Amino acid sequence: MNKTLKQKAFTLAETLIVMGVIGVVAALTIPSLSNSTNDKDVVAKVRKNHTALEDAFGRMIATYEEFDSWGANLTTNDLGKRLFGSMKLTKNCDTTVSGCFSADANLIKSDGSTSIGSLNGTSSSVYRVILADGASVGIFVDNATCTATAGSNVSQDLKEICGTILVDVDGPSKGKSKHGLDLFTYYITKKGIYPVGTADDTKFKFKEACTQKGAPTTATGSNACTAWVVYNANLDYKKADTTGKCLSNTNKTLDFTTNTSCD
Repeated sequence: MNKTLKQKAFTLAETLIVMGVIGVVAALTIPSLSNSTNDKDVVAKVRKNHTALEDAFGRMIATYEEFDSWGANLTTNDLGKRLFGSMKLTKNCDTTVSGCFSADANLIKSDGSTSIGSLNGTSSSVYRVILADGASVGIFVDNATCTATAGSNVSQDLKEICGTILVDVDGPSKGKSKHGLDLFTYYITKKGIYPVGTADDTKFKFKEACTQKGAPTTATGSNACTAWVVYNANLDYKKADTTGKCLSNTNKTLDFTTNTSCD
């Protein structure tokens, strides 16, 4: 005798409901996951570029000796040629060729008084290159005797500042060209290269300049976010309010000693 087997299955309406729920969940979670992945990528690039610049500085000093032996005044051209001389480049714009930075990128001078815009031009005073990994790097010497400081009560290394280094981790054709998101700034000093915004940097303070005026809140962002990324390996200032208090955990206020993450 034949028996009819009945199999249970979802109706079309039930299937559409499930697909709709999955779509809503995906819409809520995928952007967050994407942002997290992008932030980790930026952190990795910043730290890689920082290490590469420190290594290049060490090789430069080993070859050309300390800055004091270079002559009366340090120049942007000499520093650019010698620092980048040992690095792998895909393009060297020096101070005369365009194409190494986007038109929106600007370099903030080490004294914070003014910024240099239009780094993509052919008459820039900034020595500019594109590294083998695609990052744009520019150097500007604004204190030829290396006597600038990052404020009072700073370490000796931050009392001998010669100028500024700007890194665009995305290169000239990608990203937002905004400090704290894809632009990151370093001091070039007699003793080495230091990220702007360290705990003892009293000229560009992290709490005042990054969380209050930094990447999330102003058009150009802040160069004081660089040290945070280098030493704490996150961009959590994007998750904080203008006082540095974490939006997801109001018990935490970002600082370099106890709360180095909003997680």
